[in-house]
Amino acid sequence: MKKLFSSIGGGSLLIPALVALPVIFSILIGLGFTRNDIIEDDVYKIWAKEGSDYYKDRQYAQDVGGKASSSSLLASASSKDGKNILTETRLEEIRTRMEEMESVTVSYSMMLC
Repeated sequence: MKKLFSSIGGGSLLIPALVALPVIFSILIGLGFTRNDIIEDDVYKIWAKEGSDYYKDRQYAQDVGGKASSSSLLASASSKDGKNILTETRLEEIRTRMEEMESVTVSYSMMLC
């Protein structure tokens, strides 16, 4: 064993290397130089072009403390009779009723006393 240690640098560099290398590696690990596993939480930072309007909007919302988010609505509805309301015929009925409501005009006459 003594022959092995004496053959590595004449044995004179072995002891300082055994002390210095763990200290150097501990400092590097402590400073985070080994981290390559940073996971991006904000998806827009991955695919949005930096400088685009969308990117600027998200950055602004993040800077002022708001959390800009997008959501999708999952709708599950049933009618009063318990049947599915999301069928073609029922959706057509809803569209027709909505068009009737949107096309209502209100007229009034101003009477001066």
